[in-house]
This record gives sequence, C-alpha cells and structure tokens, in this order.
Amino acid sequence: MYLLKYAANSRDLTTEHFAGGLLQTLLLLTTLTYYFYISDRRSTLPKDEFKAILKKSMLIVFFSAWTIGSGINIIEKVVLNTEMKWMKLIGISLALSVISILLAIIMSKLVPIKITPQTSANSRTGSKGA
Repeated sequence: MYLLKYAANSRDLTTEHFAGGLLQTLLLLTTLTYYFYISDRRSTLPKDEFKAILKKSMLIVFFSAWTIGSGINIIEKVVLNTEMKWMKLIGISLALSVISILLAIIMSKLVPIKITPQTSANSRTGSKGA
C-alpha cells in the first residue's frame, strides 16, 4: 500500500524512485516484522530465554536495517545527483537502523499483541479416511 501511494504521488516515476520506495517499504516491513516477532516471543518464552533471543535477533535486524538504510541513502544521492559523503551516509543509515529497532522494541512493550495458542497436528480431533 505504501509503495503504491508513493508511486501514485510521484510525478516522474523512475527506476531510482521505485527502488527507493521499495527499500523504504522493506525498512518498514522489517521493523513491523521484528515487532511481531519479539511480541510473540515476549508472551510465550521465559524472561531469560527471551533476552537471549532478543539479543541474537536484534543483531540480525540491525544489519538488515543498516543495509536497507544505506541503500535508501545511496539511491537518494543518485536520484538527486549530489555528491556522496560516505561518513554521513553511514551515520544516517546507522541511526535509521537503531531507530527502527528501538521503535519495534518500544511498540512491543507498549502495545503487546494477543497471542492465541496454536494447536499442533497431533492434537487435532478427527481422523483421515483410509
């Protein structure tokens, strides 16, 4: 939806604009997926196990968001045809990845999702025909 709105509001939709919008959508999707993942783990695991999983998953999400943030900044520089300042680009993408992780963690604490218990295949009632 976000990408379609971005494309509809853009006057001249180029490949660079589309790629930038796609990366922004991926960053948002990464943040929300991480939010749902840690909300699910927070509600089903003991505190010690949750903290261990949180640390491991945070590292993966951090590098994913950093890569996506770098891509967004590089594409913006290419589209605007401006000089690329690599240190600033790295700093902005690092800040963007930290913000996305913090946003997901804060949302998981403030707005926990309600997890319903899942039934396993072995506990289902009924039989298959032979």
